Amino acid sequence: MLSLFLEDGRIVCVPVAFYWRLADATPGQLQRFEILPNRRGIHWPDIDEDISIRGVLTGVPARRPGRRASIKTEDAARQLGIAPRTLRQTISRMEEEGFRVGESRGRYRALSEEDLAQVSRWRQEHPRGRPVQRDPR
Repeated sequence: MLSLFLEDGRIVCVPVAFYWRLADATPGQLQRFEILPNRRGIHWPDIDEDISIRGVLTGVPARRPGRRASIKTEDAARQLGIAPRTLRQTISRMEEEGFRVGESRGRYRALSEEDLAQVSRWRQEHPRGRPVQRDPR
């Protein structure tokens, strides 16, 4: 756990696993840190990691870069058994509802296996692009 003792008396604890560089660091590297001059964050020089107090308070884990394999839209559509146009329309509808799916890279969208699973689940719950009407009884 990473425990922060704030000046206003709050104690905030988050799992070290939220920050992949910290999770991969040795105990010695973790013990060597500096409070940033503006007192709004912490810096670990041995692992080149900076964490802001605001980031800790929002509770958003740091994403490990390059961990997600990229799949082009056409290949993803083939894996899902749908047409690329259908996949693009599905992603568009998902984004309209606030889902973030893949990463736009010029002429194509890079998707991960996680994105494909999310699209597949969404399509099961939203046949023909609309939410399933549930019986209120």
